[in-house]
Amino acid sequence: LAAGRRMSTGGRAPAAPTMPQIASDALAFAAMETSQVDIHQLSAIYLHFAAALHPDDTILLRLAESLDESHEDTAARAAFARVGPANPIIYAGAQLRLGVSLAEAERHDEALDAFLRADAAAPDQVAVSRMLAGQYFNLERYEEALAVLNRPTVNTAGQSVDIRFDRGRTLERLGRIEEAEAELWAALQMAPDDPELLNHLGYVWVDSGRRVEQGAEMIARAFAADPRNGTVQDSLGWAQYRRGQYETAVETLEAAVAKQPANAEINDHLGDAYWRVGRIREAGWQWNRVLTLEPEPERRAEVEQKLAAGLPGPPTTGSQP
Repeated sequence: LAAGRRMSTGGRAPAAPTMPQIASDALAFAAMETSQVDIHQLSAIYLHFAAALHPDDTILLRLAESLDESHEDTAARAAFARVGPANPIIYAGAQLRLGVSLAEAERHDEALDAFLRADAAAPDQVAVSRMLAGQYFNLERYEEALAVLNRPTVNTAGQSVDIRFDRGRTLERLGRIEEAEAELWAALQMAPDDPELLNHLGYVWVDSGRRVEQGAEMIARAFAADPRNGTVQDSLGWAQYRRGQYETAVETLEAAVAKQPANAEINDHLGDAYWRVGRIREAGWQWNRVLTLEPEPERRAEVEQKLAAGLPGPPTTGSQP
C-alpha cells in the first residue's frame, strides 16, 4: 500500500539499503521461514536482532506478532505499543492486534481505545472498521456499532457476508427486527449453508414467533452441520419448546447446558422447559443458576419474576415434588 501510494504521487524511491539494513533483512527473512513452521520463539529472537541492527516499525510489528503467537502476551502488547505512526497502515495493524490481545484479556475499554487509534490511522480499511464495530457490540454500545457498519466505505454493494451478518445482529439487539431480518436474509443468500447464519436467522424467527416453522427448519439444518455447537443446540431446543414439544426440548436443552454450562440464556431456556413438564423445583434451580452468571439486566428482571411467580399458566404435565 505504501509503495503504491508513493508511485501514484510520484514520490521518491527508497534510499539504497545500508549494510546493517541488509543484515537486518536477512534475519527478518529467517524469522519468516521459522514462523512458517510455527517456531515462533526462534522467530522472535531473529527479529530482536533484526530490530537492533535496523530499527523499523515493520520489523517491530512482526516481532510483536511472533511474541503474540508464542503467548508472551505482556511482551507482545509492549511491542505492539512501540510501533510508531509514521506509516499509517503499519501503525493501524499494530493497534488492531493490540486491541485483539487486550480484548482476549477482557480489558475491553483499553481494547476499544486501540481499535479507535487503528481506525483513525486507517479509516478506509474495512477490516479495521469491522473490528471497531465488533468491540462496540461487545460493550453493548449498539448504536455506535451500527454507525460504523453503515459507513459508506463499509456499507457498499460488494460488502461481505460477514458485514451483513454483523449489521443484522446489531439491528436485532436494537429491536429493529424487520431490518435485522432483511440483513440476515441477504447474508444467507450469499452463504446459504452457513450454520451460524442459519442458526441466527432461524432463532430470530422462532423467538419472535414470526416464522416458527421455517425458523425451526433452518435451525435443524444448522445443527446437522454443526452438532457439537452448544449455541445451535440451544436454538434447536428452544424451537422445540416454541412448538410445544416440551419433553424433547428438555433433553435437547440439557445437552446444550452440558456443552455451555456458564451460558445464562441456555440455563434460562432449560428452566422454562423444566417448568412446562412439571419439574418445578429443577426449574427454580436453573433460574437461580442464571442469576449467578451475570445476565443482562432485562434477563435478570425476567428471571426474578419467574422465580417469584413461575411462568404464565400451569405446567403442562407433572406436579411439584
